[in-house]
Amino acid sequence: MRVPKYAVKDRPVRLECLYDMEGEALYAVKWYKDGHEFYRFVPRDDPPTQIFPLHGLIVNAHDSTDSQVTLESIKRAAGGKYRCEVSAEAPSFQTVAHDEDMIVAVLPEEDPVISGGKPRYQLGEHVRVNCTSGRAKPAAQLTWYINSELADHTYVRQYPTIVSLTPDHLETSILGLEFRVKPKHFRHGDMKLKCLATIENVYWKSNEESVESDKPQKAPILESRKSGLSSTTRADRVHELCFTLVLTELRIPWQVVANSDALLECRFDMNNTELYAVKWYKDGHEFFRYLPRNKPTKQMFLLPDITIDLQKSDKNQVLLRNVTLASAGKYTCEVSAEAPAFLTVSGVGNMRVIGRTASFKSIKIRHCIHFSTFLLALPDEGPTITGAKPWYHAGDVVRVSCSSGRSKPATTLSWYVNDERVATSDMLQTYYTTVDERLQLERTILRLEFRVQPKHFKNGEMKLKCFAFLGHLDSLASESKEIIGQSKRDDPKTSESRLDLRPRNVFRKELDIKQGMD
Repeated sequence: MRVPKYAVKDRPVRLECLYDMEGEALYAVKWYKDGHEFYRFVPRDDPPTQIFPLHGLIVNAHDSTDSQVTLESIKRAAGGKYRCEVSAEAPSFQTVAHDEDMIVAVLPEEDPVISGGKPRYQLGEHVRVNCTSGRAKPAAQLTWYINSELADHTYVRQYPTIVSLTPDHLETSILGLEFRVKPKHFRHGDMKLKCLATIENVYWKSNEESVESDKPQKAPILESRKSGLSSTTRADRVHELCFTLVLTELRIPWQVVANSDALLECRFDMNNTELYAVKWYKDGHEFFRYLPRNKPTKQMFLLPDITIDLQKSDKNQVLLRNVTLASAGKYTCEVSAEAPAFLTVSGVGNMRVIGRTASFKSIKIRHCIHFSTFLLALPDEGPTITGAKPWYHAGDVVRVSCSSGRSKPATTLSWYVNDERVATSDMLQTYYTTVDERLQLERTILRLEFRVQPKHFKNGEMKLKCFAFLGHLDSLASESKEIIGQSKRDDPKTSESRLDLRPRNVFRKELDIKQGMD
């Protein structure tokens, strides 16, 4: 059985299963991936081949037989454990099988890049250079050579692999080289530094930088060799490369009304780098891509409940049309730079399908990004009425207070007596208190004070009601609670809480108070 240990993404691969029936008749050859059958060859059937759909596999039926299977343009999902099972006809019904693992490798799009070098060095100077191999899976293994000889391990500086935040988690490799120049490092006035990037037996590429001793000689040469073939380009000077990619602002609507539009914004500063791509993901699945070097530059990927206005979408924004409840989720903007930087930054924000926009601003220093959120907080509970008695006589003074839940901005409170709003200022007093210094949440207290008159009782009852609302928001869920006062001989009791939808984010607290009996 021949299954390559490593295969290359988007290329075909051939799987072979060779056997000797030793005089017995063949019944069937079956191929499995991770325990799921995807190909079967039964010589007595017409046609003898049968293909079973399996995610990540495309079988070339014309190039597949009893002893081989050809897979077309394989994807990452094609990696796994493959089994070939061969069985004989009656009377033996003998079956043999063998397993092999295959890993699908994603190769870097560019050759390895050497940065930090100078065109000339003096004896005693320090050489400090880095070799970077672009995003791949698995990560490329890097090796330094000085004048075609393996560099001393004490010269080599290991750096952590950079893992992309995209769903494929591609990896960027960086390897440093640092040493003090000695006479032995120059041969005929030149010193050659070569970086070799390899991925098992499927990838081999190198970059070689030729520098001079500090005396006038020929111009330095930068050579790039690909899989044993070399091409040479000349440069007048080798510059030190320093790249910075900054994500300056990410705006994800944190609450959007269903059937409305949502604008996602992602702004960045490329500094001295060139933009490679801007990609948008929802819950880890890509739905929009902007590639400035492509024609057309914009590309959509179908996702349920995501409708993009392509004309109004570009590298800095994506406009979603008619969002639904299923459009809610985690949205990621990923910005990546072209070679040789290969930098990638991303920001994440959650969107709910009700409410308005919250802003996410970021400050990034090289590879570090930090977010701060401007908070808009709804009350964490409904209003609370205190100070009320279960009964009152005419001539008694009512002194009650209504307290809102913590919110930002402060909640507006209103008192109602028998469903009529109290508008007399001398009956009301309003207080504001900050209850959370860090988040600047506030609690509102509205005090109501008046003398009871016979007109306040209707059918022997007086109803006090407190409304709390944030009038500048759209519709949100509100809480309704009732406390019904009893006669003088009974204690107040509380009815069951229930959740309503109100047109203006209204939280209500209501008291039914019995007229006192002598």
